[in-house]
Amino acid sequence: MLRKETDKTRLRSMSKSVIKSKFFSESTANANELKKHKRKNITNESNDHVLQKNHSVLDLPIEVNRQKTKIDDSEPDEFSDDDPAIKKFCFDRHGESSKDPCTSGSMRKHAKIELDSTTPNTSTLDSSEQLSFRRNVSDIDRRKGSSSLVKYTPLELQFLEIKNQYSDAILFVECGYKYRFFGEDAEIASKVLKIMCNPDHNMMTASIPVHRLPIHIHRMVSAGYKVGVVKQIETQYLKAAGDNKGGPFSRKLASLYTKSTLVGQDVTCLNEAGANSSSLPNQYLMCVCEQNLKQQEKQIGLVCVDPSTGDVIYDEFFDGNLYKELETRISHLQPAEILLSSDSSEGIRNFIVKVVETSSTAEDKVRVEFVSQEVVSPSKVYDIINEFYRQDQNCLQSVLNLSKPVITCLATLCVYLKDFHLDRILRVTSNFHQFSQRAHYLHLNSQSVKNLELLQNTWDGTEKGSLFWLLNQTSTAFGARLLRKWILQPLLDVKKIQERLDAIEEIVGGSLELFCKVKEVFKKVPDLEKGLNSVFQQRCSPQEFFSLLQSFEKIRDVTLDLEKCVVSSLLHSTLSTIYTTLHDVKTYKNNINQLAVRDNDITSLFLNTEQYPLIHECKKKISDICLCLNDHLADVRGILKLPALQYATVFKLEYLIEVKQSHIKSVPTDWIFINSTNAVSRFHTPFIAEKYCRLKELKEELVIHTNVAWQELLQQFSSHYIRYKQAVSELATLDCLLSLANVASQDSFCKPKLVDGPAHIDIIDGRHPIIDTLKQGQNQYVPNSTHLHSSGLRVQVLSGPNMGGKSSYLRQVALIVIMAQMGSYVPAASVSIGIVDSIFISMGSADKLYSCQSTFMVELLEVSDVLAQVTDRSLVILDELGRGTSTHDGVAIAYATLEHLIKDHKCLLVFVTHFPMLFKLCELYPQSVINSYMAVQYNEDNADSDAAITFLYELTEGSAAKSYGLNVARLASIPDCILNLAHRKAQELENQMSSKVQFGQLFGAEARNLKSLLEDQHKGNTSHSIFK
Repeated sequence: MLRKETDKTRLRSMSKSVIKSKFFSESTANANELKKHKRKNITNESNDHVLQKNHSVLDLPIEVNRQKTKIDDSEPDEFSDDDPAIKKFCFDRHGESSKDPCTSGSMRKHAKIELDSTTPNTSTLDSSEQLSFRRNVSDIDRRKGSSSLVKYTPLELQFLEIKNQYSDAILFVECGYKYRFFGEDAEIASKVLKIMCNPDHNMMTASIPVHRLPIHIHRMVSAGYKVGVVKQIETQYLKAAGDNKGGPFSRKLASLYTKSTLVGQDVTCLNEAGANSSSLPNQYLMCVCEQNLKQQEKQIGLVCVDPSTGDVIYDEFFDGNLYKELETRISHLQPAEILLSSDSSEGIRNFIVKVVETSSTAEDKVRVEFVSQEVVSPSKVYDIINEFYRQDQNCLQSVLNLSKPVITCLATLCVYLKDFHLDRILRVTSNFHQFSQRAHYLHLNSQSVKNLELLQNTWDGTEKGSLFWLLNQTSTAFGARLLRKWILQPLLDVKKIQERLDAIEEIVGGSLELFCKVKEVFKKVPDLEKGLNSVFQQRCSPQEFFSLLQSFEKIRDVTLDLEKCVVSSLLHSTLSTIYTTLHDVKTYKNNINQLAVRDNDITSLFLNTEQYPLIHECKKKISDICLCLNDHLADVRGILKLPALQYATVFKLEYLIEVKQSHIKSVPTDWIFINSTNAVSRFHTPFIAEKYCRLKELKEELVIHTNVAWQELLQQFSSHYIRYKQAVSELATLDCLLSLANVASQDSFCKPKLVDGPAHIDIIDGRHPIIDTLKQGQNQYVPNSTHLHSSGLRVQVLSGPNMGGKSSYLRQVALIVIMAQMGSYVPAASVSIGIVDSIFISMGSADKLYSCQSTFMVELLEVSDVLAQVTDRSLVILDELGRGTSTHDGVAIAYATLEHLIKDHKCLLVFVTHFPMLFKLCELYPQSVINSYMAVQYNEDNADSDAAITFLYELTEGSAAKSYGLNVARLASIPDCILNLAHRKAQELENQMSSKVQFGQLFGAEARNLKSLLEDQHKGNTSHSIFK
């Protein structure tokens, strides 16, 4: 009877590849013949226990079953339960019911519980958590009607218990060869992952295959969800040897993930992109705290941490009601997740939520989480910090020297990241860097980053057409991330700029071939920065660790030869640091078994086990048992009179004795039957059964001991984390220099000259770097020169026709300055720049409906920001200021702003306008102002043709007589009837304007008082009618 039940319950659930195997094409052995042999079999109360003793097909340690699999997005995520082959032959590795693969047979009966007494206690949850919990347990109400008594399966009870603790996370629950979702989690997963969702017992459920876990984790967190991975923490043999023989497999939450906390083996396979990983920027978790709420100007603290790379950026600043400073930092850092205190002011909450809404898509959302104020109350902040840093007094003192808002943010992150087991990185204070270092870096506000398209273009939000797209020829992900920082933080130190330029000059001038080997190595390495941090967090796999060591070793070998050949100080120090800091990686690598890494066999990971006594002893015992079993084979051969008999292994079930059905009578009655086919029956002798059981227990112990040793190795390696981090930083610098050298090797790029003297910009035959590249070297871009000096002509009033190239010229000047001060060659015949400390740019018309700001209001806010921060070393670019209102108001604002910048500041200024009255300022301030325009060729004889004007795109001294708007309208195919009427009206307006009095009489006090109005607006007083 026991044998029949075993045959009936074996092979319950299996993957499709196993279904196709020969084993399943064989039928059960002749039952009548087998009944003639009375044998001693192991009996148990549970059929599941019998199946465990008889060794289900997927009888592997958990670590072995979790091998990395190449991910194929085209592979289906569902196994059909209606497939007859699956129904007939399907089995799971634990021998559990195919109907409920996570609950053992003896526990398959429903548990009867009362919702108000036995379900997990929700009294400690807030209202939103209770609602989420009730949704998970209320699925039954929709199908069976409301009832106070619900019969839950043991698996459902297990899920509800874990869900009660992590109610805000979507749980992936490991069940055999699947990860399953339950309740509301299943419905959400079905919608986001596009998988089937169906009712099962008391809850909705959905599932994905185990090897698809990394793909789906990324999809869920990209959609803005927090996810938790619940894993089985015991194998069959540990379960059989423990007290949980009849219950479901023990499970616990193994890891939590959000978009900014993707660190660990479950997501490693997608982080191992090697070359050209520009699509992997920093995924910052930003915490923002606000103080002095009763004052008009608020004190804001900010801490950003990227748990995957270890970078920590902090800042403390004062901001107004419009949060312009905070917006600048968000545009630079582009956080993936933002933390706010639950008691944050309504203003900052609304600002953050609206900014996030405008920057998120359905597939890529910025997550906002509000942390309870009780968790990090002002009275607890310093207690949290003191406890967290108590083991390192130096780190504690450096943290306590920070401002109170920053410390509050840091304490919040310590608490928040603890649930993810990622808080350890905050103890490395050497990774801390301040954002606001205007003494060291050129300042770029959010409008400058956006309008200059430094990281993304403005038409579809992608990298193509941005400055980063142009300059990014890096070979590594960590190099690309550093290049982003270089672009957003051009240098102010002439010496450091010159070091970069000299290094690039040396590479381009003859050493480029020498660095080809380095570039080839770089293209094959994984993301070393993330890999190193994964080791430090002790969440990396042996394969990732070995790849890290292997890459470090190759890089060290190739840099040894280069160090002897270079001359520039930056290249020499970079290569020297790389070589010296990686001196011991070979020691770690030589003790790792590469074959074990390839096969993901952690039990054979260490080549020398003598330094791990428990592993060494365990392996010796395993070896002794294997020898005994091999010696026992001679006895078996004698009994069966089969001198050539060998042990068989079927689906990882070892030491099987296969007997042909024709010789079944020769099998002793005390042998233990395992399984059979049409051709053979398989047995274990009592000796084999005893030894094999002990062998499996030892193998389980070996896995445990090896895992402990593995964690100790990671901890030992992590003790040198700062040194290895420095090596990766130098590698990123080298990658950036090689990238900029490739850019510099293009035609018509020159080495700029940077000087410490007065601010100035001298560009001869400069070109827009992006447009020139997009034209693919067709020499279609017309070069132009720029000459601005703080001690001379420093203001350029620019006019010209629409589509004449004014906006391209403005961006060209700013981009060349940024490229030069970040240490890059520039597209021009020659360039000389006296250091610029900030760039402010206002161009293009756009409203901000989410902030209830009109186009004109947005324009004034940008001007107000300029007036508040401009210095004598600033480059200011204003494009068509005053166009969002009436002509009188617009001219008044433009005139007053321009004159204020001329008289009260010595900044470098390019001011684009179509207002002829502004050209007169050149006459009032001839030592400071120059008028320029973009030239066109006008054909008087062909005025009605589309070719009536030809854009020359040449910068010419003087002012444009006309804007040629009607000609542009003709190019845009505006109907002729409208163009003719517009032409007549334009003539009438010109005649009227010619009879007007001087500009001062036209606008009177409106122009004279504009300066004070703008200053009032910056202070928050927008009551004047001009701002409405």
